[in-house]
Amino acid sequence: MKRLVSRLLVVALPFLMSSPVWAQAPEMPSNLQIVGTIRATGDAPPPKAGDTVKVVEDKENGAVSATGSVLDDQGTFYVEMNKQAPYNGTPLRLQIVTGGQDFPLKEGKAEVRISFKGGFPFPKREDRTLYYGDGSEPVAAPAAAKAAPATAAGTQVCPASLPKCDVNGDGTFTQADLDLVKAELKLKTPSAKADINGDGQVNSADLVQGIKELKLKK
Repeated sequence: MKRLVSRLLVVALPFLMSSPVWAQAPEMPSNLQIVGTIRATGDAPPPKAGDTVKVVEDKENGAVSATGSVLDDQGTFYVEMNKQAPYNGTPLRLQIVTGGQDFPLKEGKAEVRISFKGGFPFPKREDRTLYYGDGSEPVAAPAAAKAAPATAAGTQVCPASLPKCDVNGDGTFTQADLDLVKAELKLKTPSAKADINGDGQVNSADLVQGIKELKLKK
């Protein structure tokens, strides 16, 4: 009986592997976050909150693989890539779209190139300090705005329920702060800066309360 089963498997296995059902089996997700700071050099326009960061496959006429954004005027950026395991090893380069122009992003004087390497269930993270423009030295980032003073009614930048809401330190509480909290919550060990409700823990309560307060602010 065992011999018969073995023979059947030898005959049937090639057909099973070539079948559409086998070919459509789900592949393992592979997720990568690319974060850090972008600086302008020379006469290039400085980065602004809302500028687009593009991840492009490093080949001739390479397709745009993912897009992210600059979160504040200090050049903090965040890109999330959700791929599948076979995409690991794909060579990539990065660009920023600012002032109506596309600039290749560099590390030092060389255009930055990375090889996609994602993780699952927790994303891998690439932390980079990048530059663009023709100058040899980066232009200093604009100073972070000071926290807004109390108004006559005593209202501060952060509501009472979110004493640490200004995650990016620009003196305001906006969607950019919540985007940073979201990014941290996806990490296995999130940074304490995402503890915007000040309870000593970084969890979904920070994000839920942040969304609620931001809606009230509007």
